[in-house]
Amino acid sequence: AHAGLVKGVVLVVEDDPLARKALGKQLEAEGFSVLAVAGAEEALLEMRSTVPRIVVSDVKLKGLDGIQLCRHIRGDARFAGVPVDLLSGTRINPEDQIAGLEHGADDYLLKPVPGRLLAVRIAAVLRRYAAPGTLRETLRAQGLELDVRSRVVTVGGKPVTLTRKEFDLL
Repeated sequence: AHAGLVKGVVLVVEDDPLARKALGKQLEAEGFSVLAVAGAEEALLEMRSTVPRIVVSDVKLKGLDGIQLCRHIRGDARFAGVPVDLLSGTRINPEDQIAGLEHGADDYLLKPVPGRLLAVRIAAVLRRYAAPGTLRETLRAQGLELDVRSRVVTVGGKPVTLTRKEFDLL
């Protein structure tokens, strides 16, 4: 089996073609399969057919920026189990990082990010998303259903959007 299949698909969102290619190569070298797109709109379109293990997005993009992309992902119950890492070489102030994290990013890294550091930070985020092995895949009680693997919550058959922390507390 290809090593990338073990670690899963990383959706890279970067509008600079050279940076997109370099980031893709870094992640492939670390054993990920990479799906790379130039913008947030394209990323959301791709996610309809391929739900990635994680999204790694530049903050500064043409059209929707990385923070807006993160908000769209967080607002869609289908993607509740998809972490988002934001990267930026220009929006590097603490306020920028706070905005990214407050809008649902799981990590906010400053460019340039050495490949190994990026891989380790991605692995840390993925560990936080992994459900404990002792949990069953679906938990049900009093009309409430939690799908542990996809991190989707339904009440009376209707999906409920929760943040990662809210899901963990539930």
